[in-house]
Amino acid sequence: MKQGKTFIKWSAAVLGIVFLGMMYAYRAAWSPSALQASEREQKTLAVTAAPHEEEQSMPELEIRVADKTFSVELYDNEAAAALLDMLPMQIRMQELNGNEKYYYLSQSLPTQAVQPSAIHTGDLMLFGSDCLVLFYEDFSTSYRYTSLGKITNPEGLAQALGTGSVTVSFEKKDT
Repeated sequence: MKQGKTFIKWSAAVLGIVFLGMMYAYRAAWSPSALQASEREQKTLAVTAAPHEEEQSMPELEIRVADKTFSVELYDNEAAAALLDMLPMQIRMQELNGNEKYYYLSQSLPTQAVQPSAIHTGDLMLFGSDCLVLFYEDFSTSYRYTSLGKITNPEGLAQALGTGSVTVSFEKKDT
C-alpha cells in the first residue's frame, strides 16, 4: 500500500511540474512581446510566400518548336540561372505519359525540389538534377521537381510538341 501512495505522490508532482511548464509556455506565448514577434514573423512569411509572379525577375527565354515560338518567364533561382548559362541549345526531347517532353542535360543543375500540388501546361521543371521537363498538359503529381519557369501563353503548345520525340530550341529572349 505504501508503494501505491508513493506512486501517487510522484505522479502528482510530475503533473504539477508539467502543468507549471505549460502555464509558463502559455504565458510566454501570449505576452505582448511574443505577439509582436509573431506579427513580424507573419509579415515575413507573407513576403517570402508571395506568388510566383513576385519571383520572376530573371530574363525571359524563348522555346522554339518547328515554326512556333513560346516565351518563358524564368523563376529567380539557382537552377534557372544555371540553365540560362547553358543557352542557346537545341535538344531532342522525348515523349513521356502523353503530358510531357523530357531531356537529360549533359550537366547537373542546382536543385530545390518540391512536390507541386499540380502541374500546369507550360511548366518548365527539372526532375532530379539533370532532367529538363516541359509539360504540355495539366495534371496532379506525386513527384518532386525544381521549378524553372513557365510559358506565359501555352496555347498551341501540345499541338506544336506533337506525340513523339521533337526538336526544341532554347535561347535567351532578345529584349
